[in-house]
Amino acid sequence: MPRKVTPAQYNRMVDAHNRKLKQAVNKHNREVKRAIDGYNREARAQRARACQPSATQRRDRATQPPALDDPLRHDCPLPPEHQTRP
Repeated sequence: MPRKVTPAQYNRMVDAHNRKLKQAVNKHNREVKRAIDGYNREARAQRARACQPSATQRRDRATQPPALDDPLRHDCPLPPEHQTRP
C-alpha cells in the first residue's frame, strides 16, 4: 500500500527538486560563460598579436616619419571574415 504524503510534504519535495534543477542550470550557465570568456580572451589576444608590427617595420618607422598613406599609421584592418566589403 502506498504511503500517504501530506500536501506540506509534497510541497517540500517539489521545492527541493526545483532547487536542484536551479542549481544545475546555474552551474551550466557559469560553465558556458567561462568558456565564452576564454574564447573572447583568446580572440582578443590573437587580434593584438596580429596588429603587432614586425621588427623591420618598427625599425623603418623609427628611422623615417610615416607617410600619410602608410597602412601602419592607421588602425589594424579587420580580419577578412569580418570585412563587409571585399
